[in-house]
Amino acid sequence: MSLPKVSTGAGDGRASARPERARADAKITIASAAAMINRVVAQFIETLPAPRRDVARQLPLYLGLTAVAWTRWADVYPDTALLALPVWLASRRDAFATDDADDEARDASVSAAVTAHVLGFIHGQVTRQTHERRLAANDRVAELLPALAQARDAAFKRVGPGARLVELGYDDAAQALVSAIDLEHALTRRAHAHDLALYGEVVRRKQRLLLPACAALARALEWSKRRRFLADDLVAQIGVGLQCRADAAARAPATRVSWSELLARKPGADAEQLTRRAQVIRARLLDISSDAFIRAAWAARRLELPELEKWSKRQGETSADLAAREEQHPGSAARWAEESQRRLEARQRERYAR
Repeated sequence: MSLPKVSTGAGDGRASARPERARADAKITIASAAAMINRVVAQFIETLPAPRRDVARQLPLYLGLTAVAWTRWADVYPDTALLALPVWLASRRDAFATDDADDEARDASVSAAVTAHVLGFIHGQVTRQTHERRLAANDRVAELLPALAQARDAAFKRVGPGARLVELGYDDAAQALVSAIDLEHALTRRAHAHDLALYGEVVRRKQRLLLPACAALARALEWSKRRRFLADDLVAQIGVGLQCRADAAARAPATRVSWSELLARKPGADAEQLTRRAQVIRARLLDISSDAFIRAAWAARRLELPELEKWSKRQGETSADLAAREEQHPGSAARWAEESQRRLEARQRERYAR
């Protein structure tokens, strides 16, 4: 699967030190990334037995990620940055370290990385909800796990020989996710307060699934050790930023306690004090989210990835604005999340209405 041809903008006006191949502002558009994501999922679905294909096509609906039937994965989130991270990392046409690198080999590595990343992300979503026993009414979804893991691992190996050198593979990342869920559930049963350090560990474990394909691609692109470190930090900070904002904006389901409430617990505090502490914690989580996106933007700038830098800056500004609003008007983050989801589902209905 070759990467789509993309246009090159004017850049910052400085002359390039390389010929046309080294245009630093070459980028893959959101629409192109979306097409790649949908193609990956469609190709995976075609490998399944016929009875499981409709289940696989409806996964976003069954997982509760959308209320609109037949929504494709590229439209589940407001943009494709999360699912298309490998595309964004390789968006420079001079991404290979050498001038004589083979474009076909590069495109094959990116294609394999996108496949592994998308299927690894979907596998993680199914694993999380299966482990949390949210899918008891639909065991057919959980039955897709072996096929997802097999296709994910096959694609991961195709990224390049450096994939085997990646310290954190998908099996380890999946185990980290499960351990994070178990720890989270255990903490909800404890009456005493919990600190942000423990919360941070849960967040890091949950987000490790974003790392393997991106780390393998950085090796395939022959990036230096320093650039690989920056890429790892970039991906990790994006995961932290998204998770902290989601936790701050989430309203606690009837059977679970939200992280803002967990972190706000204090022996002897009355209901009013706990409510106020939870408000402060939500604002703090949003500040952490903003800081993580700022750090991601810095890493993107060092890696000369302008589109990812701009995206990270926008996300950081959104989290910072929500933190300020949450301090003044409790519940602002939750209302923002609900309104954002309504707008997203309105777009999905417009596109997928039958």
